[in-house]
Amino acid sequence: MNGVIWCIMEKIMVKFEANAAEVARLTCQLFDNACELVREVPSYTLRTNLTGRFWEKIEKVLSG
Repeated sequence: MNGVIWCIMEKIMVKFEANAAEVARLTCQLFDNACELVREVPSYTLRTNLTGRFWEKIEKVLSG
């Protein structure tokens, strides 16, 4: 599990340790939010080397 997500989950579990249903609900909500981000925010894999055209690739993505 990603470190940031684990930190959030740990805080949720500590705060709501007596209420398993609330922990489950918040866990599902956190997962749903992460899935929504993955669907909505574009991401790219950029490979670079010493002779590559790094800035040309950046400009191509930014221009649409």
